[in-house]
Amino acid sequence: MTASWIPCNDGFIEADVIRWREPVWEKRGPKGGRVVKVGDRDMVAQVVKEDPPDEREDSGWVWLLVKSCKIAGDTQGRKSTGIDAESTVKRARKTIDKGYPERLPWSDESARARVLAEWQAARPAKGRARKPGKRKKR
Repeated sequence: MTASWIPCNDGFIEADVIRWREPVWEKRGPKGGRVVKVGDRDMVAQVVKEDPPDEREDSGWVWLLVKSCKIAGDTQGRKSTGIDAESTVKRARKTIDKGYPERLPWSDESARARVLAEWQAARPAKGRARKPGKRKKR
């Protein structure tokens, strides 16, 4: 039986198993050489931990336990690197959001809804707060 994936419209939380697509980049040339996209990776991982976003940032960091990584698309003859299963990686939430993430359903979706409600209540309000600066002497 194949799993049915659910789009992450309401976001993803710790303990979710998610999948997304991310680009693979390769540095070309000597110092200051430009970076070239050489392919894509289809990632499946479990969310282990997430840092809440700052008042000054739109996105926090997410730690993921990789379940599988497949190189997708044409790599144009270049060597694309995969990521080993059972390794831990760190990604910005906004980076994952760009890859159209999907999640596996929980066996008890009502329990996930309660966890999601608690997580959203603890998350700081969106919007940018002013960065504290030095006061000018008069």
